[in-house]
Amino acid sequence: PATDEELFLVHPQVHVDRVMQFGEEGVLKSAFDGGEDSEGPYNPSTEDEGEENYVVTARPEKSYIFPFGADTYVCKESPMAAKISAEEIMDEDSLVDRGFACVRPPGHHATTSEAMGFCLFNNVAIAAQALRQRYGLQRVAV
Repeated sequence: PATDEELFLVHPQVHVDRVMQFGEEGVLKSAFDGGEDSEGPYNPSTEDEGEENYVVTARPEKSYIFPFGADTYVCKESPMAAKISAEEIMDEDSLVDRGFACVRPPGHHATTSEAMGFCLFNNVAIAAQALRQRYGLQRVAV
């Protein structure tokens, strides 16, 4: 998986921490419990007025929450999957001379500080920054 330092090439620590907390034990349960007693990261009673709150959908085999908007869900495995996805796209064979990486979650819709469009981290931007750093490049064509 990508290291935090690699993710920090594009994303601030607060964003990385926000995504990664969903892989921690008990966070999804707290978010599902909701209410005033919840210590989950997205307690609707503590969110800023007017901000979209998470939506919860439960399935017998797995539960998901939508803390980043209606099109970007997470489950307990999502943070690690996103780090693995970011690492795969940074693989040297994927980066140089017509490389292609087929990964999930995809990563190209996320902004520097916001997950969106099914993407938790912006893997394309991370790969471009890794190339710049690795080879001392000024620009990278995507």
